[in-house]
Parts: sequence; structure tokens; C-alpha cells
Amino acid sequence: MQGVDYATSTYDKVHANAPEVPVISSETSSAVSDRGEYTNNATAGHVTGYDTQAPGWGQTAEGAWSGIGQPNGQGILTRPFVSGGFTWTGWDYKGEPTPYGWPDINSHFGILDITGFPKDRFFWYKAWFRDDPALHIFPHWNWGDGASRDHLAPCSGMCSRSSDSLAVDVWAFSNGASVELFVNGKSLGVRANPHGAHVEWKQVRYEPGEIRAVAYDSANGTVATDAIQTTGPAAGLRASIKDGVGGTGVVAGCNDVALVQVEVVDAKGRVVPTAAHNVTLSWAAGLTYLGGGNGDPASLVPDKSAARPAFHGLLLGVFTSQNATGTYQVTASTPGLKSAALNIDVKSPPFSWSWWCDPAMPQL
Repeated sequence: MQGVDYATSTYDKVHANAPEVPVISSETSSAVSDRGEYTNNATAGHVTGYDTQAPGWGQTAEGAWSGIGQPNGQGILTRPFVSGGFTWTGWDYKGEPTPYGWPDINSHFGILDITGFPKDRFFWYKAWFRDDPALHIFPHWNWGDGASRDHLAPCSGMCSRSSDSLAVDVWAFSNGASVELFVNGKSLGVRANPHGAHVEWKQVRYEPGEIRAVAYDSANGTVATDAIQTTGPAAGLRASIKDGVGGTGVVAGCNDVALVQVEVVDAKGRVVPTAAHNVTLSWAAGLTYLGGGNGDPASLVPDKSAARPAFHGLLLGVFTSQNATGTYQVTASTPGLKSAALNIDVKSPPFSWSWWCDPAMPQL
């Protein structure tokens, strides 16, 4: 049922006429967004991270699944005769740069960006498709006039400016019954959290410091907290293994990989959400660099390039090794900031060779 509009009663008509026919939703939850972006910008090729954007054949995540904002108030999860849905897509991918064209070279559909970093929408799915308590607030809290300090974002999109202040819409994705927002310790009130939806506080006066949210259960007990702080300017880089991939070492000659995540951080070690420094990766002999990315759908840097700008403070490098055991270092550097280094262990196969670990086989 790709392209079915929930605003019509097509699902319900089909079910009424053929109640014994199984129904599944396909691609209806085709929302679009970009990590760390909070305004639509066709020139730069970026889509806001608020869950407000979808192509003509799809709906936002909460619209498709929960019926939030739909004229009939119905979605995949509210119709007992709909068995489930197929989200398009889990990850961004090359091509189909809906809703824009050039300079975009990949889609905006993913719950994760093309490098596997989660977008804000990831946390909506985490909240409503898992049972453990969840809470995520956004956007970042680094706002300004954009005139001089590169760690402050220019006010646009859901951020508005008056003569003497800025105001920003703050959203929370949570599975708590209600959520309370604090700005520098001052409560802005508790909001009920409709099932499958989100909580928002419109035009919150921006004050550098910290926004913090607390999610409560139906008995007003605290179940989760989340906080975002205004960072300082970028001071250095930090390198780590992403998602544990390669954390215990890489098996030589086996198409095994290590994912090296690089973050641009301030003097307190906080990721700077506006950072776009050009970062160069270098590595010791014994490692092979397969490529990298930063999650920017409009990035035209070749995948094989060892240098690329951070996108909202993050980038990724993928490394492997061919028949060279030992410990080897990856270094991330950019002018003016403290460099970062990470060691990757390369190990021999713990078993006799097999077809997937044969050095003669084509490598990735």
C-alpha cells in the first residue's frame, strides 16, 4: 500500500470490503530530516530535524504510525487490522535526494544518517518501539547572531529573533506520561505526552547555559532525564570506536573493520554541534583506509578522501588490515585544534582459513 494517504479512509474501506485480507503499510513513514539541522535550506540541501517534513506519498513518523495530525487521527498502530509498517528508510543512502536536488547526492529518509549517526527522529523510534524509559530533547543550545563565534548557530527556522532576544522551539521525544522542561534551573512547565507523539515548548527564550528535561510516569515518578548545554568554542578532537565495531581488534585479511568516530569538542569535552572543521585522518602502515563520511547529504567530498569537514561536530573513518598483526595508530588532526589518536589492534584469525577469511578473496 505504498503511497496510501491516511487522510483518506482507503485502509478502512479496504478492510470493510475485505476484512479477511491482511494489510501492511509500506513507505508511508517516509519522513525526511538531517542530523543537527533545524531549518529547511534548499540551497545548502538540508532538511530540518524536527519531525515536520515528509514527501507527498509519506507522512512524518508520528503521523504515519500514530495518526498524529492526520484528519482521521488514524495510523499504522491505531488500526488493529494493519499488521505493521515498513519505514523508508533506516539509513540514508546514495541517490534519491528528496525533496531537493543538487548539491544533495543522497537521501534524507534515514532514521540514521549515511554514516550511522542517529538523527533526532531515531529517538522517537527508540521511545515508542522499546519498553525501557526514554527521553531526548532538541535542538542544540548553541544559538547566536552568527556574526563572529563559530560555535554559535545563526538563528533561523524554529529559532526567531526579536530586538533583544532569541526564542527557540524545544521538542522532547519520550515514552513518559509527561515531560517537564527547565532552562538554567527554571521550570517552563509540565506537558502531557500523548502516546506516539512528542512534547514541545514553543519559542523558549534562549539563555546560554543548560536546558534539562525530566520525564515522569503516570504516578509522577521520574523515569528519565536529558540535558543539553551551550558549549564553548572548539578546542580539540576526540577519536573513539563507534558502536564497538573494531573495539576488540580487527582480524587481518578477513574483511573485518574498525569504525573510527571523530568528534570536535570544546575545552570541557562536549561535542560542538556547529563545528565544521576540516579534519584529516592519517594511519600507520599495517592499516588500510577504506573510506569515510560525515552524514552531510550535500557533501561532495569523495568517500575515499582522508580529509573532510565535520558535520555538526562528527565524522567517521573505516579501517581494515591485510595480514599485518600488531597495534597501529589512527590520528585525526585539523589546524588550530588539539589532535586525537586511537590505537587499533590487528589480530591473526583464531582459526584456520575459510572462504570468508581467505587473503586471496577480493577485499572490500
